[in-house]
Amino acid sequence: MSKILIWFIVGFSGLTNAHQDTPLSFKGGKIVGLPERYSPASFDKRKMSLKIKGKELVFPKVLRNLLMADVNDDPFGGIPKMEPHPYQYHFSSSWYHEDLLSSLPPYILMTIKPEGDTAYFELLIDMDKLEFIDAELLVKKIGRVPIDLDGIPDKPSQESDQKVRAPEGK
Repeated sequence: MSKILIWFIVGFSGLTNAHQDTPLSFKGGKIVGLPERYSPASFDKRKMSLKIKGKELVFPKVLRNLLMADVNDDPFGGIPKMEPHPYQYHFSSSWYHEDLLSSLPPYILMTIKPEGDTAYFELLIDMDKLEFIDAELLVKKIGRVPIDLDGIPDKPSQESDQKVRAPEGK
């Protein structure tokens, strides 16, 4: 009986610790490291659009405005310059977690960091539907700030970290 319990614990711990995002490379607008099913992939900083396997996701206006403005500037200081800033773009992805423990579809995670370290963006995108799953601005000393992509006020969730999620489908 104890051997069965040990095998169960070892097997279950392997399932829970097995998932880790795959880092992707981003050079010259090309995103490299995805499987053929999601390739070719690219991100256009000027258009603020992501292309995966011939489909294109153009970022909503509110997100384009946030990414074109400098998050380290005063957000109430007037009309921001609408040029892409020299942000660092990091991409990672997961497409191999189709098990009973995961409710996430295959996704790409974009982490967009300005030169300072006061804040950064995290954008989680469903690679099959090419739709946003979640979008947040993470501010040092404050925490996670949800980005409203659809204009519908979000309600706080009952999660212990008080993270606000975008509303479910319309």
